[in-house]
Amino acid sequence: MNQIPKSKKIDIGKLVRIFESTTNSYKYLFFQALLRKLHSDKFINNYIPLRSIAEEMLVIAWYPHRFYRLSFGKQDQVAVILDQLNLDPDFSVSEKTLRTTIKKTPSVLDSLLRYVPFRLLTVFFDGELRGKSDRDKNFLIRELATKGFDSKKPLYRLLDTEELEVHHEWAEYLLLNYSIVESWVLWKWQNYLQNKNPNVPAISKKLFQPPARVSLLKETAYWKSAFKQKTFYCIYTGQELDVSSISLDHFLPWSFVGHNQLWNLLPVSKSTNSSKGNRIPSLDRYLDELIEMQLNGLTESRKELTEKVWRGRTESFISDLRISDYDGLFNKNILKERYEVTMRSLVQLAKNTGFSCDWRFSSL
Repeated sequence: MNQIPKSKKIDIGKLVRIFESTTNSYKYLFFQALLRKLHSDKFINNYIPLRSIAEEMLVIAWYPHRFYRLSFGKQDQVAVILDQLNLDPDFSVSEKTLRTTIKKTPSVLDSLLRYVPFRLLTVFFDGELRGKSDRDKNFLIRELATKGFDSKKPLYRLLDTEELEVHHEWAEYLLLNYSIVESWVLWKWQNYLQNKNPNVPAISKKLFQPPARVSLLKETAYWKSAFKQKTFYCIYTGQELDVSSISLDHFLPWSFVGHNQLWNLLPVSKSTNSSKGNRIPSLDRYLDELIEMQLNGLTESRKELTEKVWRGRTESFISDLRISDYDGLFNKNILKERYEVTMRSLVQLAKNTGFSCDWRFSSL
């Protein structure tokens, strides 16, 4: 993904250089937002309101930063702006609600537009801007992009109408190569986030609004098989679980781990699952009970499922918890040691990235 298609009309090297040595998120977000707006207009309209691009930037950035708690960098201003929005990050906010909230907070859009649209054009006018002070650059960039629109062919120019006009040759190029360029900038964006969050799992799944949850039919069937000969009690409430109405809880929230592996899933009541939300349970309070439940689940399900099906369902215990063989799954000491190491390291990482930890069930 290091290369995008060449062009005989425009300097593609300039586009590549926009994302070289980038230390903040705004260039990735602005370009993605620009692409989206062009695409939504079917590339018919090259004139795009700057505020609509700023809004799109925040929509793109919301889910990685606020819902998935990814860091954009310690001094990143887009992250600061997102933190000012009055929305609960513990639950998946609909795009409609997010856009409505952003529109009601025009000051956050204005703060984004103070420098971002200008700085993206810097690579097109390196020579003219060399040695110029930052306070003069906005005016100079606007002037240079306007005067050199036909000769220098910048990606766009900024108009007095608070719009930008995408150069028609750039628009043609982006239309022709839309899918490739979109994938390329997403790959760049993913790498940027991975560098800022080196130990966070499943970065590629945390770039967008959370998808509709995939079916947990196989995982539910596994747990229901375990219920056939044993009574299970909720580790959070202590109440006996009714197999006909269980819900599977991600002990570590899905928004952090990004998967549905069985070692992190346990049966609870639907109301308990809802009240827990994206919070991480107290390990001191619940980890031993989680391990006990998982041990019982492994033991009882093996009695009901064929060996092939059971091994397929429980493979993630071996690979993710790093247990040497299937016999180790029935050794409580081994299981406890691997859960202790895995869970405590992951919870510390989740805590460092802003997840709410040490949750305990309360009936009040």
